[in-house]
Amino acid sequence: EQPLHLQYHFKISDLNGIEGRVLISDQDLNLDVTFSMYGDFIQMSGSWNATLSLECQRCLKAFDQALSQSFSLCLVSCEKDLEKVPESFEGMVLDPKELLDIHEFISEEIVLALPIVPRHESIDCNPILSQLHESNVAEAPENPFKILARLTKPTS
Repeated sequence: EQPLHLQYHFKISDLNGIEGRVLISDQDLNLDVTFSMYGDFIQMSGSWNATLSLECQRCLKAFDQALSQSFSLCLVSCEKDLEKVPESFEGMVLDPKELLDIHEFISEEIVLALPIVPRHESIDCNPILSQLHESNVAEAPENPFKILARLTKPTS
């Protein structure tokens, strides 16, 4: 059978469980997903990416965090079939009578990808940490080997 390739573009506001974790919920999320057969299982593989507006926990200002994730799953109909899933895939139990809720799946993926403590990469956003860093750089200890170099110089 031919693989089925789909591309989704939707707003973060369309996802449940994300609204309190981001500052701006009308940002876009892009999802590429391919469904194909892998033996007796349906394989779902793809990737998603989004740039989310988060609140820095150091300075409490907004910053953009780019997130992306790849996935490769085998969809199985019962827990027992998880043992048959190859190690290179993650198994996901899906009741054959139910449809896959792609929004719920991506919501869970985003929550797992979010940083535990959102913050700017640089410490410059926090004036106290920035001052501590500057004082540590300014007060760099003298190299102990400088003394040895002076002692080994011949005197004239």
